[in-house]
Amino acid sequence: MNKRIQFQESFSSPEAPTVILFHGFGANMHDLAGLQDILTPEGKQLNWIFPNGPYSVPTGPDWDGRAWWPLQLSKLPTDWSDITPAELPVIQPLLDDFFKSLNRPWNKIILGGFSQGAMLATDLYLNAPETPLGLISFSGSLIRKNIWTEKIKNRANEKVFLSHGEQDPVLPIRGTQALMELMKKNQLTTDFVPFRGQHEIPMNVCERAQKYIAEKVKNL
Repeated sequence: MNKRIQFQESFSSPEAPTVILFHGFGANMHDLAGLQDILTPEGKQLNWIFPNGPYSVPTGPDWDGRAWWPLQLSKLPTDWSDITPAELPVIQPLLDDFFKSLNRPWNKIILGGFSQGAMLATDLYLNAPETPLGLISFSGSLIRKNIWTEKIKNRANEKVFLSHGEQDPVLPIRGTQALMELMKKNQLTTDFVPFRGQHEIPMNVCERAQKYIAEKVKNL
């Protein structure tokens, strides 16, 4: 495991809002970087950060696969709601150091991610010491239900973005649906985009996510 969070950054200005996207299992910090041009609202300056998971995933000689916590793809649970990854407390100090090094206010940070990265982004969003500007969950899931149920009360009246493929064979859509229901019960507004597809981020989802970002940064 790496002893610090490495990342790729596209910097605009110190005053600009920052979007942080966490990749999925087996990908790396370059995987979601191409979304920057698609998700940036027209006429807006944003800082983009793409962190690298601290755990190595053997995927082949020409690919540096990373993860936020180890998984066995052949033994993925069908229901993640009560699962707390054992490695999450281990990487928390690394994440704390990462955010301290950024030195950016939470109310100018949109957290997001895909799959495993979406779960991590949601956990960070709910546990942050101050309310972040926003949350984007691409094909994530409800995890740590007991903890999230308690923490989510501090995010009442906020708006978040969720998307998921209806035929997802990796993470069933019901995980995001359960997360959406938990959020609604606690007075969060959810911009939920289901789509006919699998474990992916299609263009129509990107278009809706761009509108969500535009709404969040319009007065910044």
